[in-house]
Amino acid sequence: IAALASGSDHSQDDVASWAIGKFEGYDDVERKDLELTIHPGGSVTGYADRIRFSGNLDGRRLETGRHRFTIERSGNGFLATDESDSRHRVMFRRSGAGY
Repeated sequence: IAALASGSDHSQDDVASWAIGKFEGYDDVERKDLELTIHPGGSVTGYADRIRFSGNLDGRRLETGRHRFTIERSGNGFLATDESDSRHRVMFRRSGAGY
């Protein structure tokens, strides 16, 4: 998730209400603290350490830069699993409501 400098600005309508908001996580593979905001409509913005990125969420697919993750709701957040490497997983916890 951390190598996200080139994100997408396009949005989707298929976003679950539980996924909208602010989340924090840590990417063990890329060794970066992550802050992620999922907006209504599916646009995603955030920071990997101090590097800003953008992307989108369409259903359960989170696309950010060169990574595509499948997300699964977990407690007060979600687990993101890289579609090309199932060992690359990031647990996000909700850090704020809304956007």
